Amino acid sequence: MAGRWSTHDIELGDGVVTKRFRAHGRDEHRREWRALPLLAEHAPGLAPAPIRADLDADPPVIVMSRLPGEPLRGARLTSAQVAALADAVTSMHAAVPPARVAELPEAAWTAGRAAALLESYYREGSWRRLGGVEGDQAETGVS
Repeated sequence: MAGRWSTHDIELGDGVVTKRFRAHGRDEHRREWRALPLLAEHAPGLAPAPIRADLDADPPVIVMSRLPGEPLRGARLTSAQVAALADAVTSMHAAVPPARVAELPEAAWTAGRAAALLESYYREGSWRRLGGVEGDQAETGVS
């Protein structure tokens, strides 16, 4: 089960989820495997618990616990569901102590790096090679 644009394939089993990473050139699988034990320790029940991984396999595989509930993908959410989801994400982001987060290696692709790269493309004019817009659109973003 995965979408056309997904970086991984998901297999739902009895109480477990197996995730096979189709795209893993930026160590997505290793970052996820580092995050799962931290979340299991600091936010138990909020995120899947790590069960096992083969990070050097091709493709890399992570097996984690399956959380209870119904998938929300593709469903129209109620205000209460959106609020509950926001609360869960906020709790998850706040759960791991900052000192533990600081010990983790930096992600290969951060928002700051993306912005700096795009700025350099714009300054050099190389954004045109990326299918950028021409003329006034490039300056204003308006078509």
